[in-house]
Amino acid sequence: MAKLSLERVSKQYEGGIDAVKDLSLQVEDGSLCVLTGPRGSGKTTVLRLAAGLETATGGTIRLDGIDVTGMPARERGVAMMMKNSVLYPDMTVRDNLAFGLRLRKRPEKETAARVEEMAGLLNLTPLLDVKPDRLTRVQKSLVAIGRAAVHHPVLLLIDGPLAEPGTQAEEMMKRELRSLREKLGFTILYTTDDPQDALSLAGQIAVLRDGCLQQAGTAKELRENPASRFVAAFAADPALNVLRAEAVRAASGRIGLETVGGTLSLTPEKEKILIRAGYVGKPVLAGIGAAALIGAAGGADGDLAGTVRETENAAPDGYAFVEIGDTLCLAKWEGGPAAEGEQAALSAEPDRIFLFDPQTEQAITGL
Repeated sequence: MAKLSLERVSKQYEGGIDAVKDLSLQVEDGSLCVLTGPRGSGKTTVLRLAAGLETATGGTIRLDGIDVTGMPARERGVAMMMKNSVLYPDMTVRDNLAFGLRLRKRPEKETAARVEEMAGLLNLTPLLDVKPDRLTRVQKSLVAIGRAAVHHPVLLLIDGPLAEPGTQAEEMMKRELRSLREKLGFTILYTTDDPQDALSLAGQIAVLRDGCLQQAGTAKELRENPASRFVAAFAADPALNVLRAEAVRAASGRIGLETVGGTLSLTPEKEKILIRAGYVGKPVLAGIGAAALIGAAGGADGDLAGTVRETENAAPDGYAFVEIGDTLCLAKWEGGPAAEGEQAALSAEPDRIFLFDPQTEQAITGL
């Protein structure tokens, strides 16, 4: 087990391509941390830097406080499972699991004991003498994880996903990965493009974009206190709606968000944030998750008025696309089926409205 510390780490390739930029991240001893973000955001590069397969062009990498930035990969005690890791087809599961240990010339008795242990932990014991062509995709992934973990590394790096997102196989792989970490106490750093995969798997999630860390925290923190419009959209399920608005003060003294479709009410705390940050009378972006924007037939009884534009392709069931001004929003629909072209009244839950600066798209915090 080990604590991984990345301190202002950067990686630049030839031609001035910045794969990772000034990234700082702490992965606690024995924890499971997921790196997530769109393709090309730098997730795999971070894993390769931690493994010692790439050399950082700036910053410091520490394992349990020891600077390993320039240390060769073989001396770090780190194991990495590559994306789409391939098993040796002519070897049994037993020999695939033992391959790395034998390459390192570990005693055969120790090798056999570790293979048996890992097979037991991953429920592979009945398959030890089976070759890969007779395994399911899930079983192949388990063998690939076992081949990396059988060394008892201090840090296990997995370039995911382990199975097709949203499938029963994915859920099974998640359970096995959690179980393996709990039983052996590995520190695990895992990557996935799929935000829902990340949000359902890890205690700690780090969101990357263009090689930069956008925010690190728990699923609850990312959903309830996103640091930017990008993070809010990435963590939203099923979608984030963003409306241009102006923070206005009513005759009553309350602060609301005036948009083309109406005026959104805010909690007293969010009003104070806008006042402290100096946004009253200025434009802001209002971010509203689809589950927090409630729509129903009729245009007069909600905070906002709009027109239903599409229901067939609105997913999941119970949602509809509603046009507010020139913005198409996804709203949770209540009060019977929505009909295309009908007027809609929409209400947003005040405590679930996010406030972003229209220029930087960073969260307005009032600090």
